Amino acid sequence: MKRLDPVPLGTIVRKIMTSDKFERPLLEHRALEIWREFTGSDVWKRTLFVRVEEGTLYARIVSAPLRHELMMHRTSLLRQINSRLDRPIIREIKII
Repeated sequence: MKRLDPVPLGTIVRKIMTSDKFERPLLEHRALEIWREFTGSDVWKRTLFVRVEEGTLYARIVSAPLRHELMMHRTSLLRQINSRLDRPIIREIKII
């Protein structure tokens, strides 16, 4: 049996975490954190749920005026979220 050279554990973990199977869900979760950070506590109090499915961020807002305002700014929010993620993980934001 041939012995392999030792590999640091951090290298192995990094390799696993950067595989698309693990990286995408982690980045989608990070997108939700960024959404909450950008929109602030006032919006968060009026949010029933936020989720990401297949590159689309869905946010259910209970206040109609706030929903309208967020719809007007969703392109800017999309750019800011993807900028913080360093890649275009979120393709669309739907305010419902």
